[in-house]
Amino acid sequence: MGRLQVTWTRASALALTALVAAYVTHISAQEPAAEKIQAVAYTQKGNPPTGPNQVVIEHDLGLTTHTIYRPANLRSKAPLLVWGEGGCAKNGLTFPEYLSEIASYGFVIVADGPPVQNAGGPGGAKGGPGGPGGAKGGP
Repeated sequence: MGRLQVTWTRASALALTALVAAYVTHISAQEPAAEKIQAVAYTQKGNPPTGPNQVVIEHDLGLTTHTIYRPANLRSKAPLLVWGEGGCAKNGLTFPEYLSEIASYGFVIVADGPPVQNAGGPGGAKGGPGGPGGAKGGP
């Protein structure tokens, strides 16, 4: 191995070490994940979910345009359901009883739209064109 190649290898290793150290510092300086996730205070209407798990509805500040429904005692691996509200609605609380029922059986659900409380309509949320976060009316 030539002297130039050894110098280049050492410089590359030093640069890689500095990059990893900067990344670790950046990650440790970020706020803890628990502070980025907020529980949504929503009271279910009607009967509680029938599955074996209690359900938690959350809003992750790192995923601001979505609402998360999940079992309270989440396992390391769980099936994922991605839910779109339909009708251009952008409210994660449009169908909370239905999504909570699914989550009570162990599914993690990521619903389109942040949780908007007391917007009217089914589940306490109003969706569709012209609703909160929905498409605005035409001409």
